[in-house]
Amino acid sequence: HVLTSDAVYGTLLRKDRKRLHGIVASTLEQVHAERLENQVEVLAGHFLRSEYLDKALHYLILAGNKSARDYANSQARKHFEEAKKLLALVPHTTEQALGLWSGLGDVLVFIGEYEDARQCFQEALEMYEQDLSYGEDHNQSAIYRNIAITFERQGNFDLALDQLSAADDILKAGQISSPVPKAQILNDIGWIYFLRGNFDQAQDVLGSALNLVADSDQYSVVASIHNRLGAVAYQVREYDQAAMHVRRSLELRKTLGDLSGEARLYNNLGLLGLMSGDLREAEINFIQSIELLEKVGDTEGISLANINLGLVKFDRGDYELAEMHLDKAKTIAEQIGHRFYLGLAEMYLGRLNTACGQYDRSIDLLHESILIFEELEAQDNLIDTMCYLAENHLAWGDIDGSIHWSDKAHQELAAENGDLSDDSVQFGRVLRLQGTIARHQGEYARSEKLLLESAKIFSAAYEKLESARTAYELGLLALIQTKYDEAQQYFIEARTIFDEVGADKELLRLDFAMSQITV
Repeated sequence: HVLTSDAVYGTLLRKDRKRLHGIVASTLEQVHAERLENQVEVLAGHFLRSEYLDKALHYLILAGNKSARDYANSQARKHFEEAKKLLALVPHTTEQALGLWSGLGDVLVFIGEYEDARQCFQEALEMYEQDLSYGEDHNQSAIYRNIAITFERQGNFDLALDQLSAADDILKAGQISSPVPKAQILNDIGWIYFLRGNFDQAQDVLGSALNLVADSDQYSVVASIHNRLGAVAYQVREYDQAAMHVRRSLELRKTLGDLSGEARLYNNLGLLGLMSGDLREAEINFIQSIELLEKVGDTEGISLANINLGLVKFDRGDYELAEMHLDKAKTIAEQIGHRFYLGLAEMYLGRLNTACGQYDRSIDLLHESILIFEELEAQDNLIDTMCYLAENHLAWGDIDGSIHWSDKAHQELAAENGDLSDDSVQFGRVLRLQGTIARHQGEYARSEKLLLESAKIFSAAYEKLESARTAYELGLLALIQTKYDEAQQYFIEARTIFDEVGADKELLRLDFAMSQITV
């Protein structure tokens, strides 16, 4: 009985305990010599309580790595922390120290403790400086890459790029011929370009990364690159390409049994559903993503997936659940210091508060997100936020404020693209916004011109939901001019799409507008 065993154990002298733990551990090593992988946690526990602390260090590091692979993050951290205490007590190799600091750093990155993770990676770099026999190799380069990830997650893109440059310098100095480390560096550089809204550069760099490893057996690296290329294609509305990349990445993640990677890909499939107008399918994929992410404890991924699910809930008209998911995402982003996700959460919460009539609160949130996107040089998101501010002022009855922010969005878009492109979906949204403002000003001819230009862009881009929203605005414009037949045609067009994609709140608004038609 456990109480009996505890009582007996408590009567043993400390030296006897150590001796017995040592005997048990040594015996287990012999009995399970062919399958030690299944015993590393037990061996670590016994050796830690014995005189053989050098063996405890060895098995604690193995146990930490094993727990990390199984996404048992708290247990992995505990093993590595116990091993860290032993470094100053027992002789150890540079390889053991590197394994400890790198393993603990990886776990801390996964759970979103970026400052502490960065300190671990710095400790690992110091080991290279102390043991010059290791020279400059791909593992040292990988540590610089991991430091870059901690900076990227916190929105410090310039510092992240500096670390990636250092990682590349290590490869060059060591004359490392393997293409994999170089591909990983390019993959991370391409992702930073993506986060900054430089989609052409991102696509070029990620394409170069894929060319280096496309035919290799480095499935995890190939899957990551495909996933990010899918994100780029999604942003530039190349949906077929996006779907191809995401599904290829998902196949590889399933082959690897990588639950965390699989969860993020369900999130990306949800985004494809969102942008192609299938809100129901998007919702299913986002929920599946969150379930897997919470299972493996991927903190950063949980934040992003909740942002996206909150966006779908908003589009479907469930404002209460939208707020819950966005608040959760915002809280996590604040906890882990992820500035980009914080900006996204605040932007969509601002939009939600506008829909709920909380105009003051919306302005506060949107201004906070503008500061973040300006800091991160995330131009696409900055323009979106300006549009939401314009919509908020318009809903509040402040026409001048709405014109101010719509003009700023237009100017930012022109500055980003040089000259405005007819196939820019973001430009279509700005045109629709300006058309709606013109309607409120009584400038009906100008309003119709702008809305029809917007409709043309969305039709060419196969943006069903955006097309329906513009048709709704054209219906309102016709209604205010008592062109009832024309209004009804636009409303029916919009209603068909809203019903198809599951935009329930928009259906309610549209049905109310249709009830105003008198024939």
